[in-house]
Amino acid sequence: MTCRMQQVLEKKGWKHLKQVADVKLEHSRFNIMEMGRSAYLKQGYSIINNGKPTVFADFETDRDFTAPNLLTVSCVWTKNGTPVKTITNHTDGVMNEKNRWIEGKHKPHFKEACPCGCGESFRKNISKRTGATRIDKRKGAKVQMAYAWMYADEVKEMWPLVLEALHNVAYGTGKYAKLSKKDTHMTVYAHNMVVDYIAMETSMGNIDGNRHPFKNLVSVDSDDKKFIPRGSGMLAVNIDMSDYMSDKFERRFVGKDFKIETDKHFPTEWRDSFALMPTALAPLSAVVGMDKGHTPEKFINANHPDFGKKEAITADDIHYAVNDTVSLLLITAAFLRTVSSFGYQRHDLPYTISSAGYHIIASSYAKECLDEMPRLFSKEKPSSKSYFTNVADKFLDTMLRRDGILVGGMTRVFNRHLHGFGSFVAVDGRSFYPSAMIATLIKNSRYGDIEVFMPDWTTMKQYKGNNLQELLDSEYEGAVYCHWVRPDTEEIGIIPNTVESGVRKGSLDWDAQEGRRWLTLFQARFATSRGYVLTPETFEKRELNGNFKVVHSETEEGVKSVEPLYDEFSGWAIVCDRMTQETREVLVKPVHKAYNTRLVQKANKDPMAFLTKIVLNGGISFGKFGEMRENTFITTEHNYIENFDDADWDFKPVVEEVGCTYGYATSNEKQSAPNACHLFASYITDVARCMLVSMADTIGASNIVYCDTDSWRFRTENVSKATLKEIESTYGAELTQWDKEYDADYFQAVAPKSYKFRDSNTNDVVVKMKGVSIKSAIQKAWVALSHAERVSYGYTGTTVEHGQATKAFKNDWLWTLDLYDEIVADRVNGIRSSFRNGSEAGVWQEVKKQMKVRT
Repeated sequence: MTCRMQQVLEKKGWKHLKQVADVKLEHSRFNIMEMGRSAYLKQGYSIINNGKPTVFADFETDRDFTAPNLLTVSCVWTKNGTPVKTITNHTDGVMNEKNRWIEGKHKPHFKEACPCGCGESFRKNISKRTGATRIDKRKGAKVQMAYAWMYADEVKEMWPLVLEALHNVAYGTGKYAKLSKKDTHMTVYAHNMVVDYIAMETSMGNIDGNRHPFKNLVSVDSDDKKFIPRGSGMLAVNIDMSDYMSDKFERRFVGKDFKIETDKHFPTEWRDSFALMPTALAPLSAVVGMDKGHTPEKFINANHPDFGKKEAITADDIHYAVNDTVSLLLITAAFLRTVSSFGYQRHDLPYTISSAGYHIIASSYAKECLDEMPRLFSKEKPSSKSYFTNVADKFLDTMLRRDGILVGGMTRVFNRHLHGFGSFVAVDGRSFYPSAMIATLIKNSRYGDIEVFMPDWTTMKQYKGNNLQELLDSEYEGAVYCHWVRPDTEEIGIIPNTVESGVRKGSLDWDAQEGRRWLTLFQARFATSRGYVLTPETFEKRELNGNFKVVHSETEEGVKSVEPLYDEFSGWAIVCDRMTQETREVLVKPVHKAYNTRLVQKANKDPMAFLTKIVLNGGISFGKFGEMRENTFITTEHNYIENFDDADWDFKPVVEEVGCTYGYATSNEKQSAPNACHLFASYITDVARCMLVSMADTIGASNIVYCDTDSWRFRTENVSKATLKEIESTYGAELTQWDKEYDADYFQAVAPKSYKFRDSNTNDVVVKMKGVSIKSAIQKAWVALSHAERVSYGYTGTTVEHGQATKAFKNDWLWTLDLYDEIVADRVNGIRSSFRNGSEAGVWQEVKKQMKVRT
């Protein structure tokens, strides 16, 4: 199968293999290539999952994901070469000091680059007595990559054969095959995994229009975890392939009493790679030098003469599909290399990018912190590579989060009378939340500069004082519960209320004049400097902590009983010691490293800068510190009654059928994650908002037309030249600085996340509309044109195909669009929403959105 993709791979150094002994799948569609391990590492990739087979899958469909036509898969694994041991003398005391080895305290093991210059890293055993270094190295180690394809009606037969072949690669076959763990699963990645899962279950014959995919994920009890939810979709899903494997297949593992056992159990875990790299596949493919190309129109255009015809699928169509999975494989390997370069220590990938970022921050701090610094993070056990956050009082921290201390980004529309034609500027903060993590001083031209400190969460406790001003003047950080009143001079509004009812329930009201809520001490100090009046009020909380105490009765029998124990709080403030500057510098070191790396990569026009940006903004930030977890299972009402404890779980019925009710079993309350410190997460968001509002103070509230979490749009006619010069002085490439995003000669916003502007330099028109895909709306309007009309907009395709909307049409359509018009677009029917309303998951549906005209 020679194609452009294979030619690109061969230029990168991959060699095509005709036959591999461990792969017993004889099929022309199963292709294997290999590269030397050292060459692979030098190209900027990492070994995924410690060299065990990791699969990447992608379905092509006839528009709906319930109508798959092709499955393409790729897989990567390593083949170890011949062991070679070398001894070198090494007595470099600098290296020991750098690695912080203290005699008798840490094992003298160091992971360093191999002295032969191959680019690999090895665990080196250093003799305490002689300083000699022994390097264990393997000669001839290879990285092998397989890719395969199959028609959708062949998936039920071929997919198990592919998995079996890959299992044999990892563990071998026959009497002396290597042993696996009993719970070992094969990991399968897919970008936007939910729709690929729907296509897989359809191909395997497990779902149809009458059987929803969730009915295959019913849990018997709380130990039977079938999937991990994420928003309106799924982060991961477990599929047991046991019933589909061949009769000869078996796994060997160590069972009870250390006896070798065998079974046909073959679990696979599908994961969503979008949670690791939250962006489209096309720009990611460019990072590793792979061109994604365009989806064949016969796959998406129901009016195409070849739509839905298996015999019309060409070699070029197959090449396009295979290219996607190979690109995803290389991107994931490059992503792991990127996070590893910033301090990620695991060989296996986490579920999300925020988990990778948390591990980088925690492991970097654990490695770099001095003995006198607080232990902000700890390992679950000494040999583990998993960390948790050492919050002194988890109850207090969780209470703060549950009662609203964490406030997200501010997105608002201002001064509607200024919207329309005019001169507008958009300014954007550089990597805003990472900037907030490192900021020590925020310049404010109106109220004076603001110093930024962070709480040392290892000292969290209840405050025993009774004077708010005394607390604000102290060197404590923490939180206060108070009644607040906004001054008449406040034009922006920095403290919101949470809307309690109506269609906006749960949203933030930034125009509120007074209210009650928890505020960080940073936010409280910032608010009082702006004239807010804060009055402390007592806040009370009492909840079971899951523990019990034994109580002895006073009778002669001495009967024992147990009583539940409670965590309690009654007060108005929670405090921590202030984190020292030295401690904070160590904590945010990965932020600086990632950002500086990106600056160098951009200067060198290195495409890896795109991955670094994703890791910085999506991972090495505050996200994981604000995590709350809620266990969710799909089950039946019968299973819930029999196997779930009512005290810990709630049942929400969704689908009622004759003799069976399906629904969600959810934990009663969201629990704080082990990695969370909600006070710290709240400080980061509050500092970021302070940076945002301080820029607004410079611009002048009367000139602002719109703001998002990290940016302002303002009209310039009434802004003085001196003020514009002051704004421009904040522009720069460093963290905490600002950047001009664009100039516009037209701007209109009708609601948060819903606006339109025209770039005055390029004349390009941009429209954003919350709840609807503008890209889909444009394409839908384009398809409705006649061929002659498309040609008038610069289209050069055939009459059979409609192609993609041209830039000329996009600008014309967007410019004539009234934001209060009804916008019609297509979107995929979600797996959770379809379960709720009894519709078919994975099919495209027409949606309409129309904003209400404000009066």
